[in-house]
This record gives sequence, C-alpha cells and structure tokens, in this order.
Amino acid sequence: MIDFNTTFTKMDDMGHGEANTLLDGLLLDGETVHAAFTGTRGWVAFTDRRVIIVTAQGITGKKKDYTTLPYSGIRAASVDTTDGFETDANMELWIGDLGFSGLVGVATPCKIRLEFVPGVDVRDLERFVVDRIL
Repeated sequence: MIDFNTTFTKMDDMGHGEANTLLDGLLLDGETVHAAFTGTRGWVAFTDRRVIIVTAQGITGKKKDYTTLPYSGIRAASVDTTDGFETDANMELWIGDLGFSGLVGVATPCKIRLEFVPGVDVRDLERFVVDRIL
C-alpha cells in the first residue's frame, strides 16, 4: 500500500489509451478511465468507480504497488492554483478511516497531494471527483 500523506509531483496527462493498456486486467467489467496522470515514480488513474494509484517500488522501480481508493472513502477534495488555472496547480484528496493519530483507535484522515504541471485542467478533474463523493 502507498504511503499516505504523500505528494506526487510533476503530474502530467498520461492519456486514456496508455492508462487502459497499463491497467489491462485490473479494471472491472465496464469500468472506464476518465483521466490519468504520470509523475515522478508513479501515476494516478481516475476511473468512473475509483482512484488507482500506482507507485514504483525499490531501487530500479520495476516492482509496482497498485492501491485502490474508492470514491466513497474520499472525504474532501481541494484544488490550489498559483495564478489562475493555466499555471501549476495542486489537488489534495482527503481519505478518512485509514490513519491513526497518537490516540489509540482514533482515526484521522490521510491526504494525497497531486502537483500538476502547467496546462492540466484541474477544474475538470475536481468536478469529476466531487461529483462522485457528494
């Protein structure tokens, strides 16, 4: 499983075709990829049912970890932009019931931060995610 409370940097549009090829055999019957982004040592796919996060493991990066986050587990989503939506933008997904604070048995939300390269339309991505969590 991925290390939650982590940041994925330099996320750029991967394209549906490449994501579908890389996820061959992992997608459920009828599941479709809405958007996919590749970055430093990992990539993220947003399907109509879940978020799939793929991270490279080890020194060579040949071993892969595939983590599924159902939209029902996402408690909040936020988008940050520096100067309008045409420049670098970030998205944070807050996932509940995965981590624990210093108090035994008290769950606290975990966060995944996606830092996108200029040109990625995060408004469309946020609308897509929010439509599934509300």
